[in-house]
Amino acid sequence: MSFHVTAEFARRYQAASRPEKGRTLDELVARTGWSRDHARRVIRQALTRPQLVGLPIRRTRGRKYSRQAATALRDVWRATGRPCGKAMAPKMDELLARAERRRPFWRPKIDPAVADELRRMSPATIDRYLAPHKASHDLAQAA
Repeated sequence: MSFHVTAEFARRYQAASRPEKGRTLDELVARTGWSRDHARRVIRQALTRPQLVGLPIRRTRGRKYSRQAATALRDVWRATGRPCGKAMAPKMDELLARAERRRPFWRPKIDPAVADELRRMSPATIDRYLAPHKASHDLAQAA
């Protein structure tokens, strides 16, 4: 059901008397196959937040680790042979030292606070933060 049809029903529902509201709901239920409760909820949403009707509400969490940590993680991952998160997490101290030795001269040293963030990352978080880089690396190898 499109937003326009719901908005039309919402306007009619709001201006209607109680018996007319029942008939409006019956018509909406017949057209859409929704339950009366759901139809009433959609109409209420259309009246309060018309821009969100029919769109799922996505709540995103803030990032736990800084952008510097994500960048450092990518650099460590590249410098140490692109291992998976399960292999990186338990050996993060060793990998940080190895990445520091292989660091190009134009890259700044990894800040101690950022290194602490990397040590606290779980294997799943490491994989999640590296997912876009792994995908682009796989595409580059396939070409």
